This record gives sequence, structure tokens and C-alpha cells, in this order.
Amino acid sequence: MDSGNSSQTTNEYDLDISDEVTELVRLICYVIISPLVSVLGILTNMVNSWIYYKHGLSESVNISFLTLAFTDLAGLVCCIWYGIGMSPLLATRTDLSFDSMDVAYITGAFPRVFFTKVTCWITVYISLERCFCIVAPLHVKTMITPTRTIFILTVLYAAGAIVNFPVLYLGGLFLFWKTDFLHNRTFLGLGYRDDYFSVNSVTTSVNAITFLTSFIVIVVTTIALTVALQRKSKWRQNSSKSTVNDARNLSKRDTTLSKTIVLLSAVLIVSYLPYTTNCVLMSRLDGFQLYGKYNNFFIVMWSFSWMFETLTSTTSLFIYYNMSTKYKETFKHLVPSFCCSVLEVWKRHCQTLFKQL
Repeated sequence: MDSGNSSQTTNEYDLDISDEVTELVRLICYVIISPLVSVLGILTNMVNSWIYYKHGLSESVNISFLTLAFTDLAGLVCCIWYGIGMSPLLATRTDLSFDSMDVAYITGAFPRVFFTKVTCWITVYISLERCFCIVAPLHVKTMITPTRTIFILTVLYAAGAIVNFPVLYLGGLFLFWKTDFLHNRTFLGLGYRDDYFSVNSVTTSVNAITFLTSFIVIVVTTIALTVALQRKSKWRQNSSKSTVNDARNLSKRDTTLSKTIVLLSAVLIVSYLPYTTNCVLMSRLDGFQLYGKYNNFFIVMWSFSWMFETLTSTTSLFIYYNMSTKYKETFKHLVPSFCCSVLEVWKRHCQTLFKQL
């Protein structure tokens, strides 16, 4: 009996993180790394938006990529604002009419999480669309139209709002005016109701289920796409001896495309796995929540998750540049030659990596 109590106590201490370490991790992830990476991500997604707009919106895939770029762009702006609000330069000031950390949590963190969810779902939709293009090319034009794509993307945005904001529109978390008698001021800060923890537990369980489902779908579609591309490449190679060289070139392009999609999916899965892990912890570990028993552990885990999500929103340009000849040609007309040279070096490294896979 004593041994069990001792083991339980040890487990509790294993999850105990000091306030100093928590603040250091939060400062590095939220205030330093993520905003700096977000600046680069904003620039890359502005380029992505312009390029896919120039490609035209008559194709559904361009609409999807354009929406994805706008979603990443909005999320990165929220990321920078949240980093500013978390900065000690603002958080320690007592002459402001608001608590920068509390306000940034509501107006920066929640919208950022919303946009990351939508980013993940749009990526899953793009993967499904591409898989369908390879598996059933004769029906893709009639099944996947620009109008239907716009409708689906709108549904994804609506679903993200429903899943992400219940603790706000149900009043679980809110901003209200607080009184600081020590500094003789009134400021806008964060408050929560008693039912916040129960509502938040249900919300995080739904988040975990949706993200795990998204991961499964994108892995399955990526595998199916890869297999279909390999089969079609072999069929083209054997279909006509007179076109062997063309078939080999096409097979090479298909193989590169499939490996790039696998890379795109792998980046997504690795980047969002910490988020899904945190959602599972919030639903399974009692006290793993804001103001909960493991508040510091909660903050540290979400700090790393936040940083990983920021990285994936920044890498899209490099992946598009490597996988799309049309994108690369448009890109060369928009940016200086120096940037193109840097991306060409990166592309050669990627090609070397693909050959080793």
C-alpha cells in the first residue's frame, strides 16, 4: 500500500516543472523562435498566394492552395501578435489598460489554433483530391469542380470555428475588467467560469479525434497515391517500345511527385503530432490544463507544439518550388535571382535525399 502511494507521488513529481524553467521555455518558443520564423512564413505565404492567384482560379487545386496560403498567413500573423503579448517587455508593465498575456491568449492563441486546424484539414482535402486525380482521372473534372471546392473549404472553416471556440462562445473563458489595488489601476484581463474545465475537456477530446482522423486519412491517401503512381509509371514504360524514353521521363516525374507528396505529408504529421498528443493528454490526464494541477507542464508542452506548427506553415514554398515546374517558373518572374539560386541549391539537396529514399 505504501509502495503504491510512493509510486503515485513519484509520478506526480515527474510532471512537476519549476516556474523558472516554464518561463524560459515559453520565452524561447513563443517570444523568440516562433515570431522570427513567422516573419519568414508570412513572406513565403504572400508569395504562394500571389503565385496561385496568377495561375488562375479556374482549377480547384489552385483554389485549395490559395486558401491554404491565406490560412497559413493569417495563422502566422496571430502567432506574431501572441509572441508580442507574451513578451516580458509588455507582460511586466503596469501602466497598460490590459494584461498583454491574457488579451493575447484570447485574441492571438485561439485564432492561431483555429487556423492551424483549418490548415491541417485543407491539406487532407488536397491529398484526397490528388489521390482521386490519379486513381480516377476520367471522373475528376466532373466530381471536383471549383464551385464544390469552394463549398468544401467553407464547410471546413465553419467546422473549425465550431470545434475551436466553444469555451469562448459558451462563456467558459472571457475578458473582463479587473482591479489592481496594489498599482491602483483597472485593466482588462482573463477570467473563467466554473464549467470551463468540463467544457474544455470535451473540446480537447473532439480535437484529438479530428486530428487523429486527419492523420489516418492523409497517411492512407499518400500510400494509395504513391502506389498508383508507381503502377502507372510501370504501365507506361511497358505499353509502347517506341515511346520508352518519354515513358521513363514521365515515370521519373511521377516518382518525384509521389516522394514530394510523401514529404509534404510527413512534414504535416510530424508538425501536428505534438498538438494531437497534447489534446490526448488533456482528455486523459486529470489536471493537464490551464490553471490545472499540471499547469506548468501544460504550458511547456503547448510551447513546443506551437513552435512545431509555426515551422510547418513556413516550409510550404520550398516544397511547392521543388514539386511544381509551373510554380518555379512563375516564382522566377516574381523574385530576385538570388532567391532562385538559394532555392535551386535547396532543390538539389532534396533531389539527393529523394534518391536515397
